[in-house]
Amino acid sequence: MFSDSDFTVSFFKSSKYNKAVFIPKDRKIASYIASFELLFNKNDAQVYEVKMVEPSQDFTRIVFSNRTLNGPVNDSVFSN
Repeated sequence: MFSDSDFTVSFFKSSKYNKAVFIPKDRKIASYIASFELLFNKNDAQVYEVKMVEPSQDFTRIVFSNRTLNGPVNDSVFSN
């Protein structure tokens, strides 16, 4: 998914989560995003949180909750 030539990737572990931190190597990309982090739940290896950090250290944090995996989807969702 990501090439080592594009990002420096670091991995961290805690008792509850695994975290991958991606830091762009390209200066053009780094001028927009300093890093992004993916937090994985250790129990099911699903992404729990995504955090995008700007060069100013402002960030956007997205936390996934109340997930439903492969649940039923009503046919009316796909109709015009």
